[in-house]
Amino acid sequence: MSRDTNLIVMTGRLTRDPEMKYSPDGKAICEFSIACNDTDEKVNFFDCQAWEKTAEIIGEHFKKGQKILINQGRFNQQRWDDKESGEKKQKYILKVFSFEFMGGKKDE
Repeated sequence: MSRDTNLIVMTGRLTRDPEMKYSPDGKAICEFSIACNDTDEKVNFFDCQAWEKTAEIIGEHFKKGQKILINQGRFNQQRWDDKESGEKKQKYILKVFSFEFMGGKKDE
């Protein structure tokens, strides 16, 4: 990776069960969101997306409330025009490349 690549490392708990989808060419896509505490004891929420084998593992093994360590991810910006209002919209998706399981028996 080049030096200017945005590389994210983050831990959090899933706020919902992962949702599996498939691209038109059959690639697995897993969408989920996580809640992360910051240093001010505020909670931040992030939409996440994983692809292919990573997506399959997350979709099969994670549930709402479980902890995850995203040890390699990147924020991608999505932009679009709202069809009803015509306003320009944007959001950021954390694309997950690798992760680790966290937590103990109480998280299972």
